[in-house]
Amino acid sequence: MRNQGSLAAEIGILPDGRAGLINLKNVPKADLTPVAFRPLERFFRVQKNDSPGPSAMNRPFGVSTAILTETQAFADTYQPAALNGQNAVAPDFSKEMVLTYTQNETNFSTEVRFLKTERDGRVLVATVEEKPGVKQSHKSIPQATVIVPRAGIEFVEFRNPNGMLISRDKVN
Repeated sequence: MRNQGSLAAEIGILPDGRAGLINLKNVPKADLTPVAFRPLERFFRVQKNDSPGPSAMNRPFGVSTAILTETQAFADTYQPAALNGQNAVAPDFSKEMVLTYTQNETNFSTEVRFLKTERDGRVLVATVEEKPGVKQSHKSIPQATVIVPRAGIEFVEFRNPNGMLISRDKVN
């Protein structure tokens, strides 16, 4: 029964005064509610030397994650780019937030995409997939960025498709 749920341990005091395991109970995984998301379109990411950018923490496996909840942090990180005569429309930060998932620079063509976002109470679980490709002659920084509703969300967990936790960040 691998990855079928969780176990809760019941610990008690044994007759000789030591703590000991009394019982293991199966606790099923919580039901997650799907949350609609959409990709950030018609914006490109910029690196400004004079701007600290979003508060992203470097994570294991060469990945950084960020949650953008303010207009200024978004403007410091992304610039609009009109496409086919359509102007870029920034997220409404009173109702939405932006999630970014960025890998380190690589010379392999790598696709990064959000598969789903789900809610468990005040936690938003974002599942991100990385598909490494073939070696290429230039370097790139694989990344994915989506817009999600922010109402009542206190934490965002970034997970891989197998459910492994990549990061857990507090929403500001």
